[in-house]
Amino acid sequence: MDENSIKEITIDDIHKPTENVEVFLFNVGQGDHILIKFPSLDYGIIDFHYDEEINGFAEPPALTYFKKLKASVTEEAFREINISFFCISHTDKDHIKGVLETIEWFDENGVFIQEFWFGAARDKSQMELFLEKKIKEYFMSHLSNEDKMKRANQFKSYNKNLNLFFKAFQKWKTKGFKSTRYFCEETGSGDYLVDIKSLRRPSSSTDIKAFNIGPLSSDLDEYYKNVNIDIFDRIVLGKKSNRTDKNSMSHILCIKYKTKTLIFGGDTHKQVWENCLQRYTDERFDFYKQFGSLEASFIKVSHHGSKNSTSQYIWNSILAKNFKSVLGISSGCHGRYRHPHSETIEDIRSITSDYEVLCTNICGKCINFLPYPKENHRWYEQSNTLQTIIPTDSKTKEIFSNTDLFISDEASSQEEMGLLAYIFEISPEDKPVNVRIAISTNSLTNNCFYNEQEEKFSDICKSV
Repeated sequence: MDENSIKEITIDDIHKPTENVEVFLFNVGQGDHILIKFPSLDYGIIDFHYDEEINGFAEPPALTYFKKLKASVTEEAFREINISFFCISHTDKDHIKGVLETIEWFDENGVFIQEFWFGAARDKSQMELFLEKKIKEYFMSHLSNEDKMKRANQFKSYNKNLNLFFKAFQKWKTKGFKSTRYFCEETGSGDYLVDIKSLRRPSSSTDIKAFNIGPLSSDLDEYYKNVNIDIFDRIVLGKKSNRTDKNSMSHILCIKYKTKTLIFGGDTHKQVWENCLQRYTDERFDFYKQFGSLEASFIKVSHHGSKNSTSQYIWNSILAKNFKSVLGISSGCHGRYRHPHSETIEDIRSITSDYEVLCTNICGKCINFLPYPKENHRWYEQSNTLQTIIPTDSKTKEIFSNTDLFISDEASSQEEMGLLAYIFEISPEDKPVNVRIAISTNSLTNNCFYNEQEEKFSDICKSV
């Protein structure tokens, strides 16, 4: 097959046993949504954001995948599908937007979920306190009455959906979901991701294990002490008080596949990161002996690449020294945040030159420029044709005249393909991470991450 040709991918091409762990980092704008497929055909899901303008469907892409999978396989085969874990890093909207519709559909359609993992609290009462603070922030912030009304409506919907989700979670704990497998197979009881500890094995393969490394209990104690101070200052004293950073309590999840390490940072603050890493390497504990090195083959970068979640100490602890680490960043083209920040890239570069950073908020020209195979994921068809964007400058046309990703002027009525996901394949053998680029008829990012950075993939981005 020609190196520039694009392979078409169906549901059956994805849902089949392989020797690799596959991480789907979906392009969902300013938020997180990750699907992990294990060699034994177990699945894990981390966070549930989606963006209708980017994704074309009003639901997380992983939910669309399982809906299409249900239509593709036999009823018996679908009943055998196993969701090893359903993980919420923390309760910000850009991480849980689609969590309710996902869990409700899984229940109604008999999908078996073995375990729930929650960040941001050590138990339900702390989670409720965290949410109480969030309520006060919405209504005590210095906003106009009009903006407060807008936030009130947004929060009403957010709060309703979150409460419904926790009701569904309680239903799962009592084995009330429709899958009959709950009465013959072992499940967890819901685990809060606090402290460094082993977690339920996420696959039937004995070569795969999972563990949590943060936040620590001491981080939680400090956080919730400040939550109480904030609430008192705002409600009783009427003062503007913001001692807490809600992103501090997001998880740091690790998965080991034989000798390979995968790290998934939520929106974890750099101080929490550093506290956890110091504890992990403390010789008074046996964490390093128990779980091994944290030098990672794959890293999902925390907080969309924010400068608040980076330091040279962090990257020196988790970037590989003898092989290439591949890093994925999920971020949108948001004028306020401009993630990822240059400070993050500079900290990474200060540790090693042998790394690869892939961001979801890049333009179509950069997608073409990436030296990885592109795949047309036909299972993710759009319901509506999106506006076609054609490269018009002569330089871009010349460079990409032999690729199928951009369509020609003569074919301008056809749909254009945009980034659906990066797929990271982690092999059990001594091989580098293999990257594939899933494209579909979803809309393209209008602005490019590399257009905001001094170092770009090529001169092409200077004109985007």
